[in-house]
Amino acid sequence: MDSDDICFSDRIAKQVEFLEQNEDISICGTDAILFGNKNGKKTLYLKNNEQIRAQLLYKATLIHPTVMVRRCVFEEFKYNEKFIYSQDFELWSRASEKYKIAVLSIKGIKYRMHNKQISIDKEKEQAELSKEIIKNNSMKINGEYDEKICNTLYVLGLREKFTYKNCKEVAKNIDYVIKNNKNYNKHELKKVLYNRFFELMLSNKMFPNNIYALKECLKLYNFRQIMEKLKNE
Repeated sequence: MDSDDICFSDRIAKQVEFLEQNEDISICGTDAILFGNKNGKKTLYLKNNEQIRAQLLYKATLIHPTVMVRRCVFEEFKYNEKFIYSQDFELWSRASEKYKIAVLSIKGIKYRMHNKQISIDKEKEQAELSKEIIKNNSMKINGEYDEKICNTLYVLGLREKFTYKNCKEVAKNIDYVIKNNKNYNKHELKKVLYNRFFELMLSNKMFPNNIYALKECLKLYNFRQIMEKLKNE
């Protein structure tokens, strides 16, 4: 945690209790409340290990200051100093291959948001480091480098542009990723990748323009879930 973040008094107790009751889980995070230049809630809708592991293919899904881990995790996995501005993304990407992760549906901290939490120069370096992590992660799908898989994850991780012109291609490429998957739960991987695609279409106000993607999302979400996402957007 940074010095200006605020931890709720019962957060640690709840995480300890959860880990004691779930011995198969080694890494545990929570949701957060945002304050400062951006107010609201940061809720991680993907909570179970298979979903989190899939989401880590393209982004650092955990809210880093909320994470509690068992000692064995840090005895085996260390921060890689090469990825100085993306260390958490790189660390959890590696650790998730051996240790299970869960996110509790509680608000664990108040997380202060700043206009410039990272400088422009550092932001560029962070973007390049994130692309390297995503490239490495892409090989977990089927055990080898596949440019189409890698580029699809770049777009989902916002390391390449997501536009009206390429949204249909991205949707088709998600199917390609799922078809070539050998190491992830197929249903959970599909849910995670289309959840992200759904979010990107909402944020870019292009949902009515892609019927194919709408059909795929309707297979994975009921109407109430979709309306909830629209409301939060």
